Amino acid sequence: MRTLVAAALLSYAKADETSLMQDLVKRSTSTQLGASDGKTNRQDSTTKLLETAVKMIKNGVTPDVITFVDSTNQEIDEQVLVAIQNEHDTDQAYIDNICQDFLNAVESLAEKAEAIAVQQAGSNDAREAHHTHRADEAYSCAVSRRCEEQLRQKWLVVRREEERMREIHSEIHDEWCIHPPFFAEIDMWLNHPFDWSRTSPYPELNIPADVGDFRAVSVTHFTAYMAQKIVVEEAWRLYNLKLVECSGFEVALETKVTESDDAQREARTSACEHAVANKDARQEFGVEWDRIVRLYNQAREAKTANEADRKAEWETLKIVQCFLSRPQLRDPDQ
Repeated sequence: MRTLVAAALLSYAKADETSLMQDLVKRSTSTQLGASDGKTNRQDSTTKLLETAVKMIKNGVTPDVITFVDSTNQEIDEQVLVAIQNEHDTDQAYIDNICQDFLNAVESLAEKAEAIAVQQAGSNDAREAHHTHRADEAYSCAVSRRCEEQLRQKWLVVRREEERMREIHSEIHDEWCIHPPFFAEIDMWLNHPFDWSRTSPYPELNIPADVGDFRAVSVTHFTAYMAQKIVVEEAWRLYNLKLVECSGFEVALETKVTESDDAQREARTSACEHAVANKDARQEFGVEWDRIVRLYNQAREAKTANEADRKAEWETLKIVQCFLSRPQLRDPDQ
């Protein structure tokens, strides 16, 4: 179109160069074969305008010239310039849509960022809850282990006192069952009738020395055994009390372990959901942003070239209108 209008100007300026102008028409027409239908129609109209202008120049200023000037200006104003403006509006709308796609992508990411922030807050709360449960578990574990150590010490006391009582029991068993005294004379003595005549002033008991020693040792061992039995029973009582206490701590620890494990699974689930949502949102935004950027770069290159062509075409048409509006074309005497 720009070449056609430039050829029209040459036709008005130099009527004797009609062949050159016609050649320009042919070349400009061949370069526009790949244009859209709107541009092709506009080029056809301009070509007809050029042909009419050539004939008008050959015929000189006649009433047809006035008609040609008016119809040409009308065609330029109502068709060509309107078509150029429509192309501009179409390209501008396309660019605006791409810019809106940028805004939509950012707004979509912002909305998802808000949802992700909520998930992150939930994940942080779940993590804090897990840490709190683990701290309670650690305290319960320390209390339970301390009680277990105290229980072990109580058990050592029980073992020591039990061993002492067994030693006394072994000594009694040895005296009574393994090495008892010889009671033959005692039996004879016990079976012999008591002679009161030989008692003065009190009866005399002629007990063998072994029997006396046996009785003395037995009294000592049995006394020690009874005293040790009390000690052992007290040790067992303290041990059983501590055993009950430690069992309560162990139950509390198992409860804390279960709560901590549940809190850990919840924290892990929340963290994974937050990570997946964050990754998906970033990936979706990246794909969409890359698509828009590619379209924008392609449009910028194509639309910029079209813009330059339209500006040049618009300026050229205005120049044509300026020449067509000269008074000499309406009044040859001026």
